[in-house]
Amino acid sequence: MFKFLRSAIRQTWRSSFKMPTKHNMKFWNGLHSPYQRNFTTQPKSKEQLLEQHKIMMSKQFAQNINEGKKHIEKGHLQDAEESFLLALRISSMTDGDYNHGNGLASYYLGAIHQNQGDFEKAHDFYEKSVECFIHAASTKPKTTIQNPKNEPEIAKIQEKMNNSSEKLNEQYKRFELPDKDVNKLFDNIVKSVIEIEKANYYGLLSSYIRKDNFVEEFKKLPKMLEKPEENLKEIASLYFRMGDILLIERNLDCVDMKIKGLEYFEKLLKDNQQEMFNVYFEMGRFYKKLNFPKEAEIFYLKSLPFIEKLEPAFRDACLFNLHYKGLAQTYSQAGEYEKAMGSLKKAVELIDNSLKEKVSLKEKATIYHQASVMLMKMKDEKEAMALWEKSVKVFEDAGEIKLAGKMWLDNGMKYEKMRDVEGAKTAFEKSIELLQKAYGEEHEVTKIAKEKMEKLLKTDLKE
Repeated sequence: MFKFLRSAIRQTWRSSFKMPTKHNMKFWNGLHSPYQRNFTTQPKSKEQLLEQHKIMMSKQFAQNINEGKKHIEKGHLQDAEESFLLALRISSMTDGDYNHGNGLASYYLGAIHQNQGDFEKAHDFYEKSVECFIHAASTKPKTTIQNPKNEPEIAKIQEKMNNSSEKLNEQYKRFELPDKDVNKLFDNIVKSVIEIEKANYYGLLSSYIRKDNFVEEFKKLPKMLEKPEENLKEIASLYFRMGDILLIERNLDCVDMKIKGLEYFEKLLKDNQQEMFNVYFEMGRFYKKLNFPKEAEIFYLKSLPFIEKLEPAFRDACLFNLHYKGLAQTYSQAGEYEKAMGSLKKAVELIDNSLKEKVSLKEKATIYHQASVMLMKMKDEKEAMALWEKSVKVFEDAGEIKLAGKMWLDNGMKYEKMRDVEGAKTAFEKSIELLQKAYGEEHEVTKIAKEKMEKLLKTDLKE
């Protein structure tokens, strides 16, 4: 028995530990540690690894921007939004909050929300886009190396370094638009903001667009301050608008400017309920832009007593602005979704009753859409989808057939994810009907809606 065991151990030893061959390479490879050092190449420095990571992130950013554009062309607005939000996140992780990449992604997100009729969000993204492009332009690094002494040998070395630097920049070029394209985007933003203003959404960006004329006005302020009692309104307005511009330029003096303006307005408008509502409401919006939801809430609620004293004709419109454009968005910003939904419901009640004829169809659709998004966040999918459908129907009634068709397509995909086959079928049918009217049979968006329908029917039959 002992001899048998000894011979078995010897055989195992010989077969396992002989020199490597094709047959036993697997065993030898298994002995190598995955952490074994490779002496043929030098380990990469921290700077090299960071640069490599930046290049990889830059490629991912470019990929997401291009995917987002393709989704827009196909009418997949939700998928496009996801791609651009991902690009925004990548750009923020790589280069911080205010850079060229964020400017580009924000521009496209603004365009998507404008197409959906969500003017408030569109305005915010356009504003972010302007901020990012301005900041990126002001902090652009110079790529060439200067040679102050002009010595021949040093000049040759520096020229060589400049050439290699340019080649490296060309090889790993960051996804940036040339200046002429950025100017074109600015033109598009200006046009879009004018459209948004027509829908009664005013904000900081419109102040910035008119900055050049405004600077000349602001130069008159020292003379006005010599006789403040005579120029209260002009002084207050100038401080308020300068606060808006400084906010866009990320200058913290914006708060001081706004507060100075507020002091002058409070002296001037003690007995004017309508104007005091506007001033406090504007202060709430200002703090909301600064991402200070608690301060924003204080000023919004401060405006409420002034609304209650207004004539009925103004009161309901002001309450609507307070609940929808003010408190609902502020509570959402703070993550207080139940409070936000409470304010949205009050806004919906107002447009369904007293403001029925006074609010545009687009604005109604936008509010239903916002309420549906909020319900999705609160995981109330059924009620959310009902409001979503209501918003699409209102867009359809407003004559926005292209937009309504694309939204029904988006809606169908949402029902698909929820595994609601009947809901998806209805949405795709409606989408095909509207897209055929708007674009015709052969358009790519119409074909996509039909493909989705066919795929759904095949899946349904299999089940």
